[in-house]
Amino acid sequence: MDHSDRLLAGRYRLPAPVGTQDLDDPVEAEDTFSGQRVQLERIPLPETASPRPDEPATPPADDSAVRHAMAAVRALARLPDHHSLGQVFDVFLEEGDRALWVVEELVTAKPMSDMIVGDQVLSPYQAAEIASDLLPALRALHLRGWIHRRITARTVLIQDDGRAMLCGLARSVVDEALCGYAARPLAPTGPSAPLPDAAKPATATGYHPAPRSTNRSAVSRSASGTRFGDALRADAQRAVPHHQRDPGPPTDGGDAERGAHSWPPGPATVLAARRARQVRALRVEHIVERWAPEQAASVPNTWQMLPPVGPPTDCWAVGALLYRATHGHAPYPEDGDDDLLDVVCQEPPAFAEECGPLRPVIESLLRQDPARRPTTIVAERWLRTLLRDAPEPHHEQDSVLLPVLRSRGHLEHQRPPARSAPRRRHGITVRGRLFFVAVSAALAMAAAYAATPQPAPSHADTRRAPSTTPAPFRPDGTSPPTRQDKSFDPTRLRISVGDGWARRYEPAHQRVRYTRGGLTILIVPGRDSIDRHGGDPLAYQAVLPELAQYRNDFEGRSAGVRRVTIGHNSRAEGRYTWTGSEGRRVHAWNTVLVFHGRFHIILAMGSADQTADVAAVHRQAVTSYRPPGAS
Repeated sequence: MDHSDRLLAGRYRLPAPVGTQDLDDPVEAEDTFSGQRVQLERIPLPETASPRPDEPATPPADDSAVRHAMAAVRALARLPDHHSLGQVFDVFLEEGDRALWVVEELVTAKPMSDMIVGDQVLSPYQAAEIASDLLPALRALHLRGWIHRRITARTVLIQDDGRAMLCGLARSVVDEALCGYAARPLAPTGPSAPLPDAAKPATATGYHPAPRSTNRSAVSRSASGTRFGDALRADAQRAVPHHQRDPGPPTDGGDAERGAHSWPPGPATVLAARRARQVRALRVEHIVERWAPEQAASVPNTWQMLPPVGPPTDCWAVGALLYRATHGHAPYPEDGDDDLLDVVCQEPPAFAEECGPLRPVIESLLRQDPARRPTTIVAERWLRTLLRDAPEPHHEQDSVLLPVLRSRGHLEHQRPPARSAPRRRHGITVRGRLFFVAVSAALAMAAAYAATPQPAPSHADTRRAPSTTPAPFRPDGTSPPTRQDKSFDPTRLRISVGDGWARRYEPAHQRVRYTRGGLTILIVPGRDSIDRHGGDPLAYQAVLPELAQYRNDFEGRSAGVRRVTIGHNSRAEGRYTWTGSEGRRVHAWNTVLVFHGRFHIILAMGSADQTADVAAVHRQAVTSYRPPGAS
């Protein structure tokens, strides 16, 4: 069937020309209602034979397995958003095409399989970083009652800033449901249980509130206004024609987020269990990541005694993926389809000899007994400990690693009229061009102000600053300076952060501390030289004494740690969260600058509920900072 340049479900336009033979992989499409780009994946359905030869095959909409698969995908669309999981928006059937169409988030990234082609492999630390991004996402799924069961090198996407994202969940759920297994094998913990790095479930009808990010998702998923993904999920059902809508399985009147759907429990007899395994062996690719021992085991008469498929199954897949990433091949031979299922159950995996410090983690995840595999929490802690002692990655001097922003915007509930569409010139809207000009003008004014020499204020000015405009000031005190006076600051640096800050010079650490309302700014003006610590600000930031509490905290988190090079000038920056000595969570933004062969540190800190204030204060301090001796 040819789908060239046509609308699917009345709103998703495929690029032309696209035929069924070209849809084995996900394709990019345009949502004509919102103008956003989405990803469509076509999942072929098996032919269901009729009991009588003279009767046609069962239509997909009347097939119970297809109905349950569609209901499962729609339940996935109601999951709280997670920064390491690809979003699922909608699922529909197209008339005349025996296939399910899944609408997912379009992620600009490359699959992990492109990084381990031929003899090219990942270092143990690179593989550990990828796994540390996947494990929190899997834990969020497990708490909601879902198992991924499709963690492969093709479903793990690596973004431009190095972060890993796990996709392919909708295809996995459809495959398992069509094979006869339970689409949702676990009992959900309920909406009251906290999810790591995820949002609370929706309470309003039709729309989901924008999740509040608590970790690295603050960079990758921040936007103003309504989130495109959440609105698209809510609006997708309205856009599907009435005869194509999926009524879903019957419910008992409860909330869908509490697992009130009457999900099929999976095979109920030994014959059904054997048939489900046979169908899965035909439908699912034969790679080690997708066939844990509990999935590959033959079905005996006492099949109820077999280990169930659960979170350890995903842990097995992560271990196999790490082995493949560091060795270039799987821990089992994948030559024959039937041989793989037998050898996974009968033989231990190959020794992870090329994994270095990652070897104990991989071998623990690949234990044949699922009860002996570490949980996602334990595995994540092991990886954090390993990464804490990892060397800093090497980047080219001209490279600039910037965070990847995943677009969000307002979704139109109805098709917009032609006259309301903004005019485009070479792909850029007039509104976007005006916004670009305004931002450029603001940046030019800020650069001009920063380059203007500021006169040194008198003692009378520093004693009482104007209350209207935050003028630059020197933290040099108002009384005659003495070496014993802690208010004396011999550095004579300058910053502009407004009024109400208490300033204190700490000679033991050669730094200046500013405090106001629970916020703290630490300025270290040239304490260490690049001759002693090397010229890389990113490597210096990794051993910074001011971040010792973060390095000593087992639950410490970091995000946006990168080097930015502009011309011949380099600086390092990052965001950190740790538990302070008083037991409260501390959120910090740090920047390391290089001036005249010495490192200058600007560190802003505050409590977890002052995240926005910390970011604003840090930005202002970095913008207005003038090192000692600068004009």
